[in-house]
Amino acid sequence: MAVTDIQCKESTRLVQKWTAAEAALQNAAIGAHRSDLAKARAETARSVARAKDVLAGRDAPADNTAR
Repeated sequence: MAVTDIQCKESTRLVQKWTAAEAALQNAAIGAHRSDLAKARAETARSVARAKDVLAGRDAPADNTAR
């Protein structure tokens, strides 16, 4: 049964088609939410920088607005 499944997927190029469709959906979502994603990326970078400061024994600046 598994061999038949793989043969079907290969003959129909299912994985390639599925991947292309998924990429198109994700690219559309990225385009529609580019600003929000940029904000989230910047917040993540700030959080990582604060965490590195704390782990290095430096006091991270207090920032109650980013919670």
